[in-house]
Amino acid sequence: MKVVTTRKSKCIHCSQPLAEKAVVNAKDSDRYIGEYGAFDDDLVWIARDGNAICYGSDTAHITAKEFASGQ
Repeated sequence: MKVVTTRKSKCIHCSQPLAEKAVVNAKDSDRYIGEYGAFDDDLVWIARDGNAICYGSDTAHITAKEFASGQ
């Protein structure tokens, strides 16, 4: 049996806790898919409020590690 763990982190813009999930699970999945050209099953950071887009910065949620690496 394969154990799947959800990666967790925190957004550098809004400081909300994040969980990595398929974009289709986000409340704002249609907007995210439209803006970033993502597929329903692409993994994205989803905040506690259920959104994949950070409304503190109007961009996708991003972690400090991803920001530092230029992703």
